[in-house]
Amino acid sequence: MHRPALVPFLLVTLVGAASEAAAALRIVDGFGVGGTYATIQQAVDASADGDVVLVKGGVYDAFVVDGKGITVTIEPGLPNLARVRVHPQIPMLTIRNLSPSQSVTVRGIEFGHYATVPGQPPPFQGADGVVLRQNLGPIVLEAVRVSHAGTFDPLVVDRCASVTLARCESHASTGRHALVLEQSTAFVHDSFLFGGGGTTTDLSIPPSDGGDGVRVVGGELLLSGGITRGGDGVNNTFDFQTLGCTPASDGGHGVHLFAGSPVVRTLGGQLVGGVGGVDASHTICTLPPGADGLPVRVASGQHVVLPETPRAFSLGSAEREGLPLPLALGGAAHDLVVLFVGADHAVGPYLPSVHGPLLPAAPSVAFTVGTLPANGELAFDVFVPSLPAGVDAVPIVAQPAFLFTGPGSGIVMGPPSVTTLLDALVP
Repeated sequence: MHRPALVPFLLVTLVGAASEAAAALRIVDGFGVGGTYATIQQAVDASADGDVVLVKGGVYDAFVVDGKGITVTIEPGLPNLARVRVHPQIPMLTIRNLSPSQSVTVRGIEFGHYATVPGQPPPFQGADGVVLRQNLGPIVLEAVRVSHAGTFDPLVVDRCASVTLARCESHASTGRHALVLEQSTAFVHDSFLFGGGGTTTDLSIPPSDGGDGVRVVGGELLLSGGITRGGDGVNNTFDFQTLGCTPASDGGHGVHLFAGSPVVRTLGGQLVGGVGGVDASHTICTLPPGADGLPVRVASGQHVVLPETPRAFSLGSAEREGLPLPLALGGAAHDLVVLFVGADHAVGPYLPSVHGPLLPAAPSVAFTVGTLPANGELAFDVFVPSLPAGVDAVPIVAQPAFLFTGPGSGIVMGPPSVTTLLDALVP
């Protein structure tokens, strides 16, 4: 493991940011005794702008963040073991009504189809899974996974000024779309978005096509790295009870610029259309197969293919004073990396000159990490410094810029990563 010589400057930067970003800490453990909270919603309700909700392992109920700028993150060492179960009537997570000065981070939580009562099936999901709606302030979802078993979309972004998905997953079902983006600006990095497969239940109803990986209505989207795939269509089959044929349906599109003249920029990654349904009736039916989905379908707006390759970056989700916090970078050989570090994230417009936004809010500090080795990968630990007296938690936003030369030269912004520094005595 390589540790650049300038790491001490990072430690100084983090301590400086700590003095500016001190936050109250709310701990969720499922029990609610000794000053902790039994549910995420209780901790959110008790929080003020800037506070941190630290979620320990367990399965929790749905929660809403309404007009409040907070960080919701998992306990160190618990990757995706903090889970939120489906609700029969409301989304698993709703973030709404943020002002321009408020920001929300949700990190490391898995939203999915988990049983409310052990041994019993989970309820039917009668709403969209995760909904971000009408937010003027920035939102970051990092290492979040959404799986959806209902007939709604797992992840919906509606009228939001700035939403970033970093290393997230969204899995749709029954012909739904993995990500629906409506009149919003979004930046998606190193994420996996899979549209749901088509389905048929009744000969009187045409089968549904596969869902899109991303469906965009207006707004702007940067899609960097990762895999975005449309769902497969349903096969043509013969129903022996009714002696009728069900037609095959089409595959969904990887990215579908659907309406509203959106601008979609793609930077590397895999864009894949779903496979159209085929004849599975053993030649009894003579109906045609479904059409394959397209990697990118432009019904409205503009698709721009950016010439560079995506970059990667991550920090550990949270860590206590004196313990190592992992940092990982991925780019092209010999990229020069400059890291921007701040106490909050901003509404970052897309900047064409650097192929992305600058998200750490001012005042932020920039310093040179160093040059990537020949394999383009660099990983090392940063030991968490001592926090100011009386401070339990400090959220930190970091984002790298990768400078490259020859045969061309330029800058590519990597994804942001949000970590939380914790006092050593936090239980």
